[in-house]
Amino acid sequence: MRDILLQGTDVFIKWGSDNDRVKKLLHEASLYANELVELQGTVVPRLVGTFTDRKVNPKFVCLVLEHLSGIMPDDVFEANRQMMVLIGKLHNAGVRHKQMLPLDEYEHFIPSEKGMRIVDFTLAEKHECRGCPPLMPNDPLKFAIGYDCCYELYTLETELARLDLSQPPELTPS
Repeated sequence: MRDILLQGTDVFIKWGSDNDRVKKLLHEASLYANELVELQGTVVPRLVGTFTDRKVNPKFVCLVLEHLSGIMPDDVFEANRQMMVLIGKLHNAGVRHKQMLPLDEYEHFIPSEKGMRIVDFTLAEKHECRGCPPLMPNDPLKFAIGYDCCYELYTLETELARLDLSQPPELTPS
């Protein structure tokens, strides 16, 4: 990590000091060190390092991650395709994100110069994915016709199929 910082590489820092935030960040660090290790730099940001200070009360935890910056693809279908590929790879690695819906703000998909990444695994969980066959145009609901699909994959694919990323989300009054 020292080499990365000495090179002047931009990083993103996530930190917390209250008990709930510390617990979530330690959980995220564990996923990065295990299930997400092979996806770093391609599907998720690279974890540069994790720092904890147990002498401070309450504990302090800091995750140092690869900084991401870029522009979402102009082509809606290409952006949707990239998101589904990333989601599929995440599930293949045994992780369910649990915070991607609704997709109206796309806050967990961050573009970078080297492609889009999925971020924020504080609520993610280990997952044995059953998969989900791709949707086809005018496909009736898969669950209604007996497919045994992963609910997160199915729901995300359904959402991405209906969204037009070139338009801001419609806001409905509450």
